[in-house]
Amino acid sequence: LNKALSISMSNPKDVLFQVPKSPYQFGAIAYIWGKFIPDTEDNGNKFVKGILKTVEGLELLASLSQKQWDKITKKANFKVEEPYYWRLYYRTTKQGHLTKINLISPLINPTNIINESGETIEENKDIFQIRGRIDRIFSTAFSVRVERNEKPPEGQEDTPHWKPFWITVQGNLPSEALTEQFWDILCNRNGESLHLLKATYIPEENTELTQKEAAPSPKLEVKQKEEQPIRSASASSPDDVAKIKGKIPEITIKFSEKPIISEQGKKVTLEVIGENNIVVKAEINRKTLAKQIQKIDSLESWVASLSGKLSAISTDGTLILEAATVQIFEKKKKEEKTELSDDAA
Repeated sequence: LNKALSISMSNPKDVLFQVPKSPYQFGAIAYIWGKFIPDTEDNGNKFVKGILKTVEGLELLASLSQKQWDKITKKANFKVEEPYYWRLYYRTTKQGHLTKINLISPLINPTNIINESGETIEENKDIFQIRGRIDRIFSTAFSVRVERNEKPPEGQEDTPHWKPFWITVQGNLPSEALTEQFWDILCNRNGESLHLLKATYIPEENTELTQKEAAPSPKLEVKQKEEQPIRSASASSPDDVAKIKGKIPEITIKFSEKPIISEQGKKVTLEVIGENNIVVKAEINRKTLAKQIQKIDSLESWVASLSGKLSAISTDGTLILEAATVQIFEKKKKEEKTELSDDAA
C-alpha cells in the first residue's frame, strides 16, 4: 500500500471505502476486477446469476438483483462484454474460499484511493475490507465475525439473513491481538483466498472486555509479508522468529477404531479426533477406503493411519487434508522371552 501525500477529497465517490457511521460498524465490502457473464438459462424473476471472471481467468459464482441488473445495463457507458471493477458483498467458507458473491455495481471510472486519508492501492487491484470482531486466531490464519448493524424485526432474529457470519483470512495479526476485539481488516486476493494486507485495531473504551482482559493496545497496523512465520517454541518476543519458506506440511494421525462408511457415493469424509481433541478431516475415494477397511476383518490386531497434505485450518480448528490416504497395518505380538537354562547360561 502506498500513501498519497496530498490528495483533494472533494468527492466522496472517489473513495472505495467510506468512513463508517460509527467506530464499531460491521461490514464486508470488496472490489474485484472482472467480467460478469450472466447465465441466461438459469435466472429467475428476482435475481440474475452468472460468473464473475477475474483477470487471471478464475471463475467465481456471482449474482445480483434483476432490478439492479436492468438499471446497470441501461447505462450508455456500460457494455456487457467488457470487464469492470465490481463493488460487491462476499463471504468465505470455513476453509477461506470466496463464496456468496453478491454484485452491487460496476465502477465505470474506478479509483485507486482506499479511504479519505489518501491511502492507495495498485490500479484495479482486488481489495477486500472486513470490519468485525476477531473470532479465532490460528498459526497462519484468523477468522472475523461480522454482524448486522441494524436490529432485526421482531420474530426474525434467528433467520439466516440476520445471523452473524464468519470470514477466514490467511495471515498473522499482531501478537497482541485478542479474540472479541474489533478490527478493521484490508486484504488482497490470491486465487479464492483472502490474504492480510493491513490490520487496524479499533479500541473500545470502558467495555467489559477491556476491563476484564486489561490487555495492552495492539499496534495500529501490520502489513503481511508473503512468507508465513514459523514461531519458535522458546520465542519470548515477536523478534525471536525464524522466518523460512517450507513445503506444504504433511500430517499423519493413527487410529484403531474401525470406520463405518456408507455404500453409496464416490467420496467419503473421514474425521479422526485425536486424544488431545484435535480434529483431522479428509475426503477419500469411497471404494479405495472400503478396500482398506476389508483388511481389518482378517487381522487379529491392527492399527491404521490417515495421511495427507495440510490444505487448510477451519475456523473451528479442524485440520483439513488433501490427497489423503488410509493404510491398515497388522500389529504383531511381541515374542515371549524364554528363560535360559542354567546349562545354556
